[in-house]
Amino acid sequence: MIADSLNNPIQYATIIISKDTSIITRLISDDKGRYAVTNLPARAYRFTVSYANATDWVSSISLTGDTIINVILKDRYKILGAVAVHGQSEFERKADRYIYTPDKHVAEGNSAIDIMRHVPLVRYDEKSGAFSIIGKEGTTVYINNKKTEIPREMLTEMLRAMPATNIKNVELITNPGSEYAANTSGGVININIKCQLHEGWLGMLSFTTQQGPYNTSVANGYLNYRKGRVGLQFTPVISTNYNYSIVGSTMLFTDSTQHRLYTRNYRRYEVFGNGLKADYDLSKQSALSYNGWFSFVTGQSHPSTTTEFSKAQKDQVDSIQNLSGKGKDNYIYNFGNLNYHHKMDASGKTYLDANLDYNHFFQRRENSWNINEVDAQGKIVSHLGQYTNNLPQNFFNLSARLEYGKTFSKNIKFITGAQLSSTSIDNNQHYYTVSGDQYKLDNTQSLHYQYSERYYAGFVSLAKSLKKWDAKLGLRAEGTNYSTKEVKTAISADSSYINLFPSLSLGYSPNKRNQFGLSYSRKIRRPNVELLFPGRTYYSQDYFSQNNPFLKPVIFNSTEFSYTLLNKYAFSVTYAQSSDQYANFILPIVEDGITKLKQSFYNYGNVKGLNVVLSIRQSLFKNFCDINITPSYNYSKYASKTPEIPVEVTNNSFDLYFNNNIYLSKKKKWTGFITFRYSGPATDISRERLNGISSLTLEVKKVVKAFSFNLIFSDVYNGSSKLNYRLYPNYLLLQNDLNGNVYNSSIACKIRYNFGNNKLRTVESRSSANDDIRNRVN
Repeated sequence: MIADSLNNPIQYATIIISKDTSIITRLISDDKGRYAVTNLPARAYRFTVSYANATDWVSSISLTGDTIINVILKDRYKILGAVAVHGQSEFERKADRYIYTPDKHVAEGNSAIDIMRHVPLVRYDEKSGAFSIIGKEGTTVYINNKKTEIPREMLTEMLRAMPATNIKNVELITNPGSEYAANTSGGVININIKCQLHEGWLGMLSFTTQQGPYNTSVANGYLNYRKGRVGLQFTPVISTNYNYSIVGSTMLFTDSTQHRLYTRNYRRYEVFGNGLKADYDLSKQSALSYNGWFSFVTGQSHPSTTTEFSKAQKDQVDSIQNLSGKGKDNYIYNFGNLNYHHKMDASGKTYLDANLDYNHFFQRRENSWNINEVDAQGKIVSHLGQYTNNLPQNFFNLSARLEYGKTFSKNIKFITGAQLSSTSIDNNQHYYTVSGDQYKLDNTQSLHYQYSERYYAGFVSLAKSLKKWDAKLGLRAEGTNYSTKEVKTAISADSSYINLFPSLSLGYSPNKRNQFGLSYSRKIRRPNVELLFPGRTYYSQDYFSQNNPFLKPVIFNSTEFSYTLLNKYAFSVTYAQSSDQYANFILPIVEDGITKLKQSFYNYGNVKGLNVVLSIRQSLFKNFCDINITPSYNYSKYASKTPEIPVEVTNNSFDLYFNNNIYLSKKKKWTGFITFRYSGPATDISRERLNGISSLTLEVKKVVKAFSFNLIFSDVYNGSSKLNYRLYPNYLLLQNDLNGNVYNSSIACKIRYNFGNNKLRTVESRSSANDDIRNRVN
């Protein structure tokens, strides 16, 4: 039997029996920690037993007949030892992370994305499938300690296709150290996938249909094949989706004029994608793997805005403009990672890991607008203009990474490595004024932006465990050269700098009931590709939005204290400071001698913030009901350093996340889920949300052998859909109020079928060359 230090049986432990350099057999332990091998000739063998978060057990044993070999695996994290919650699922506190192990009844019949709703300290959005650590902006997702290499929407589709039963555990690293990318300022969610050893096929087919204002349908699959040294994994997905919202806004100008805008945004798009993973065991010590993703997205949009012009405080409308548009867009995303991993000793405690990545993203947007003056009945009075554009963007990144790790005696672990990255972005946009069949190039708006970035990094990390204490010290150095220029006007912004990113974490566990943690890290957040895309979207003749290709990165310094009691109750306080922060503003500009309004992202200044989070987990009624309650408080002080945004703002806001699951049958084949979210009024540097928002989501799941059926009612009373904002005034605008509806209410049905050998080993996921560039492509 395989057991832990508390003599609890370990399921899915890996047992490898070898002779000299040849592997004789591989197998895994069952749910009671048992394993058995038959027809093994009497001779000397080498036994290796491994399991996540445990120290490998290695021994040479001479067999003379039937033999019982019991193995006790020691926890790698000796100081902050695991304390399981006395429920069906487990939530553990380690030195630098929390670890959640899902209940098998919750996992059964669900996808990996569904599991995210049950992870403590994680906020999950039922409609979009997005998830993040509560109180952390810009959380990065890893899978098997490897950063995900695809945009967020594609990651969501991949996790929807992955069976939840493949998840071993989920790690929450709220303040990552230097061994993680400097761009992980929002923490890391690391999803560990089970690595099983039986050969054959394993697969899943799933279909989801969701009805809101329009329909979303997703068909996806998950197929694994293992034979000898070769493993393959395919993740195909086809989906049809939509974005829909309406926004009403009232703008009061300093000259006592008033504009009322009514905007409708609608986009229908289709996604076709497939992920491919493959690994090949070169030997017992070395492996080669490939991980790739390709997707194609095509969409059509139909925005429209009606603007009423009048004098302030008067009901009479002086004139009305109507802007109607249509557009089409195409996106191609292609990523590949080649990984070589070499174990330099039998236990794998000393290793060398090498990666080469490529990342290519191309998008083309074509839009046209007609602007007319209309009467109160919507009939055209006069034609004001017709415009069209062609906006291609080409993104390419090539990265290489080398990492060396070694575990010494006395629980000392050393990691060091280096990384190189090269990125280029090209935006060659063309705008035209249309008159009849004639297209005239607008040289003022038709600009050609080019962005290039080269950075090199080195990192080192040293960890040490000593009795009740655990410590980790790290340092990452990054040198960056980047250049942004507009080719036609020769306007450019170049910068070269070297940044140091230190990290430190301390853990103290006086006993198994109490764990304390203290950590510090310095991080950076670079703007993603979308924020660097300078294409325009018009709302009226003199009001448009356009992103900023000259955005600078943000630097964060974060200190976190945490306390965990019985691993049921977790409390954390985080204090963070950031510089060169950016946000979305509406500011006046002058173009062609005309004053216009431009909505864009700008670097404005600094932010100081304090975030307090409490997580309470409890199992009731003999584990037939699991409750997870997470209240949080946020204090932020925003200070602008630019004359265009002379604003200093303080925010105090409160959020509540309540999630529970109830087993409706003794065999737990019927399960109910209830999720409630509340977010109070909040303020940031660019605007304040005047109303609190909340949502209630109900779900029922039924498992019938290899099939599972889910019925989901999202945002039952439409409490999170309506948003009321007030933007801050400037020298042109006295008041700007927005009222929107994003229509989150929906009903969804999921059908899932699992087939094949459920003891199949999934393809191994290894590290990646690039630590931070992929999350910028979304």
